[in-house]
Amino acid sequence: MIINNNTLIHKYLVPLILNIDFDGCENNSNIKATIGKLMTIAKDTMNKEEEPGNTRDVKIDGLKGAILLDKKDSKTDEPKKEVKSKKESDQSDENENESSDNSSDNTTKKLNIEKKIIKMSETKPNYPQITDYTVYKLCIKTTKKINGRQDKLKSIKWKNGESNLDTEYSKLACECCELAWDEMKIKYPEYSEIEIICKIPDINITFIYPNGKETKHKIELKSSKRKKIHGSTIKDLDINQMLIYCLRPSIASDPYIVRCSQYHNVMSKSDIDLFQDRTPRPLINFEKMNDVDNIVPLITKDKYNWKEHYAKCSLKRIEEHTMCQKSWQDDMIKIVKQESIKAFFDDYLRNTSEEQFQIDKLSLQVENTNI
Repeated sequence: MIINNNTLIHKYLVPLILNIDFDGCENNSNIKATIGKLMTIAKDTMNKEEEPGNTRDVKIDGLKGAILLDKKDSKTDEPKKEVKSKKESDQSDENENESSDNSSDNTTKKLNIEKKIIKMSETKPNYPQITDYTVYKLCIKTTKKINGRQDKLKSIKWKNGESNLDTEYSKLACECCELAWDEMKIKYPEYSEIEIICKIPDINITFIYPNGKETKHKIELKSSKRKKIHGSTIKDLDINQMLIYCLRPSIASDPYIVRCSQYHNVMSKSDIDLFQDRTPRPLINFEKMNDVDNIVPLITKDKYNWKEHYAKCSLKRIEEHTMCQKSWQDDMIKIVKQESIKAFFDDYLRNTSEEQFQIDKLSLQVENTNI
């Protein structure tokens, strides 16, 4: 017997489907579960080379709300022969004619059902989605493993500046990330068939599903002997991404301290921040990161209006009583403010009638009196 998907579905599964009323199923999941059960029965029937449509093994409690229309076993129940009268025979012929008239409609319905079954049978497995929370858990495990590699960290030739220039650090972090994922697959069996590939610089992770689908995520790496460093430029920064920060010791005998967090948790902001000649780079504060045994919950935030933030900071910096280190930008903002005020009044005087001017003047006098 030649066995293929067409034989399984058209010959063995469809007769079972046609004998089920699905109106009692509350949702698509129940329908899929019912068809999955029928598929198992169809395979078993085909393997045993029994007659298609045998519903003997179909249990009502496994149909998720669906109803079995006919419990008759087509293999064991033989139709009884009986002698029909002429009237009964004529009525039977009439029914056959009516049945023939509707044959095309029935064929169409059957084809539609078959198409739906084939489509559902070809549906790819529903693998769990890799979310930011998944990556966050992976980031925490990776950080713990990096912390445990003190000998490796001490042997790295560190460079100053951007951490992604520290190739050995990135390679170590990628290795720890892949080991951490292996442990997660054991702890969370739903991920057992999903593999990862980690590439430098930083930890660029590709999650590979058994069906060939791929998703990409990134864990950024930072390292310094200082607890506050400039981060990435804010214009294109994903403030919800994961960050691993390696604080290198100033004394060789001291340990390396590695922490992780979401980017937005460690960004330092004040009301006197400077803006640079390129999009600002918020300070990354190691002290705002928690140890891996005291991690804060994952929080997704909307990217704040950084242009408005830095505009307000620039004005705050030039207020008389603001205490901050002087910058060339402060002098520039003072000039911008003066020129803006001058341009406003020039425009006002040029476009305001004498009558309107007197009205505005009186209004200001009243306001000053109330003050």
